[in-house]
Amino acid sequence: MIAKDRLVARIKQLPTLPGAVLGLHRLLQDKSSTAKAFEDLVRPDPALTTNLLRLANSAHFRRDRDVDSVRQAFVVLGARRFCDAVTSVALSSVIPTHLPGYGIPARDFWLHCIAVGILTEKLAHDLKRPVPDSVFAAALLHDLGKLAISTFLMETTDEVLQAMSCQHLSMANAEHAVLGLNHAELGAMLAQTWGLPALVVQSARWHHDPDGLDHESTRDVVDLIHVADLLSHMLGLGADVGELGRSLSAGTHRRLGMAARQIETVACATEEIHEFGMPRAAIEAEAVEEVVGLPLMAPRILAVNRVRAANDGRASVAPVG
Repeated sequence: MIAKDRLVARIKQLPTLPGAVLGLHRLLQDKSSTAKAFEDLVRPDPALTTNLLRLANSAHFRRDRDVDSVRQAFVVLGARRFCDAVTSVALSSVIPTHLPGYGIPARDFWLHCIAVGILTEKLAHDLKRPVPDSVFAAALLHDLGKLAISTFLMETTDEVLQAMSCQHLSMANAEHAVLGLNHAELGAMLAQTWGLPALVVQSARWHHDPDGLDHESTRDVVDLIHVADLLSHMLGLGADVGELGRSLSAGTHRRLGMAARQIETVACATEEIHEFGMPRAAIEAEAVEEVVGLPLMAPRILAVNRVRAANDGRASVAPVG
């Protein structure tokens, strides 16, 4: 087992999100904040500004006209969407070119994070669940811990996959068993270190184990992120070595009262995600079946052959009961 202090020390070595992100989220909580205050935080950073304008003109953020300045982005998008766009851009700047322990390149990881943000909002809308302004940011940053743990996971991938297969552990639990901490726990630590909002910290920590959360005020958001995370993986958005170790929490299913048709609607409404460059998943209905606990039809994952070999060909994903 890798010493916990090495894992925790890794947090301090990671590049931090631009200071503008924390400043924007503080402004978002202050109803007296002005458009100029938001603009002044972003405009001095040329890279942040350039990428903000690109993202602001994407399908998910764009309204009825093109955006060509930071001020216009704020006016057109509004404060909440402006913060969402800046946070998305900022996250992309701190992701390494490859996450070796998970077997995915930076772009696929970022697209997964974007997908979870978008799907969380769509689920909240379709299930009529009121959510706070920072829900997109919380969903977007749910997997921060993977940035810290990826290098160590690369050293122990076989052990983690073996634990998943032989002990029937989830990916997060297998990480904990082998490494002493999992990416959700490290993600919460990282979010706290960066001074991110409490909702981001809670979502990072509990998105794989929503039943363990004891903060009722954030339970709906964490439940929604839990489902969105699973659904995005089933859609092929961010497939990694942990695909066969994911399952839907029975408690989340019960609390949200989801129907297969509602999940199907969300799964099919992903045009804005694909605009970021990820090809459409082959059959979205397969993802719907997986989320509601039916057998996996055609898993598109990197580790399937190794897991199946370790488990004599009996690889499967079952809902948590």
